[in-house]
Amino acid sequence: MAADVTQPAESAGSAAPAYKPPRKRYEARFLAVYGALGLVLAAAIAGLVILVARPGHHAPATWSTWKPQKADAASMIKEIADFVGKEYRLKKGGGQLVGVVASKPAVQNIDIKAIAVRTAPGSNSNISILGADKTEMFILCGLGSQCSISKGKATTARGRVLRRESLELALYTFKYVPGVESVVAFLPPKPGANPTYTLFLRKSDLSNELKLPLHRTLTRLTAPTPTTTDPKETP
Repeated sequence: MAADVTQPAESAGSAAPAYKPPRKRYEARFLAVYGALGLVLAAAIAGLVILVARPGHHAPATWSTWKPQKADAASMIKEIADFVGKEYRLKKGGGQLVGVVASKPAVQNIDIKAIAVRTAPGSNSNISILGADKTEMFILCGLGSQCSISKGKATTARGRVLRRESLELALYTFKYVPGVESVVAFLPPKPGANPTYTLFLRKSDLSNELKLPLHRTLTRLTAPTPTTTDPKETP
C-alpha cells in the first residue's frame, strides 16, 4: 500500500503535455523592432558626424577673447575698468590715456537715485526719469586738474577715442555682469575746465551689439589713439 501512495495517479506516459506559447514568433518580432531602432540610431549618428565634419561648419563664435573672472558684480566691474583702461594710450607705445574708476553712481559722495534723460537737447519737455539702482558708473580721469588729460591737445579725435572707451566699458559690463541695465561714464574735461560731458548708455539700446562678437562692433584689433583715425569706426 505504501508503494501505491507514492505513485502518481496516472503514469508519466499518459500525462497531458503542458502548453508552450509560440516563443519563436514573438522573438522574431522583437528582433525586427530592435533592428529597426538600431538602423535609426546609426543614421542619426552618421548625420551628426556629417553635420560637424562638413566644410563650412563652425562652432558658435565667442563674444570676446577676454572676459572677467566670475565673481561678485563689484569685482567684475573693477576688473573690466582695469582691463579696458590699459588698452587706451596717449599714442602708440605711450602712457595710458586715462585711469578708469568704477563705482556705484554718485556725485561728491552723494548717491544718484535717478537719472533724467531729455528726448531732445535743450528741451525741458518729455524728460524721462529713470531709476539708478541698476546703473554702474565709470569715471575716466586724466592726470591733470579736475581729471583733465595733462598731455596732448583736447581735440575732436581724442573725444571720439574717449567715447569709444566708454562704449567698450559698457559693452563688457552689459555682457558679463548680471543685473546692470545702464552705464554712466564721466568724461575728462579740457585742462582748466570743470567736467562737462557725461555719457549714458542703456543695455536695451545695445541689444544688437551684444548679440554680435565684439570685433564686429569695435573692428580695430587695438584701441585707437588720439592721433590715429579710423573711418570704419567713426560712424
